[in-house]
Amino acid sequence: MFATAVRFMAKKAKGRKWVDKPAGMNVGLEGETWSGKLREIVKENGPLTVSSFWEHLKDTGLRSKRHMKIILKWMRGQNHVKLICNHIGDKRSPTDKEFLYAYVVPKSERQAMAATAGNEAFEDQGLRDIPALAEETQSSALDQK
Repeated sequence: MFATAVRFMAKKAKGRKWVDKPAGMNVGLEGETWSGKLREIVKENGPLTVSSFWEHLKDTGLRSKRHMKIILKWMRGQNHVKLICNHIGDKRSPTDKEFLYAYVVPKSERQAMAATAGNEAFEDQGLRDIPALAEETQSSALDQK
């Protein structure tokens, strides 16, 4: 029995792959600056796709679209933006999906708005209702076409 355990422990583990984080996940000071710019863009223009973000940022000096995606991924982890899946057309088709990045109101701003409004129930609402937001973006997408 002891020999079986030794043989089992000597074998290599199968199927387990260790994947390092992308090099840009530690965004640093430069990433903090770009995340502020991305946050302002999504705050002003509403929910945006990656392509529309890139259209707004092309001429600002950002290194690449990949760098922008890494910063957006980091911002999702920090709860600065939220990713929303918007179904267009037939909901069964996997190609009729649009992924939008939406602005998340920080807790400090929510508390300030609740204090000025005098409504405690308002404090718990982070973002507008997701179905209402999806309908709004879908109608704006149809208007653009």
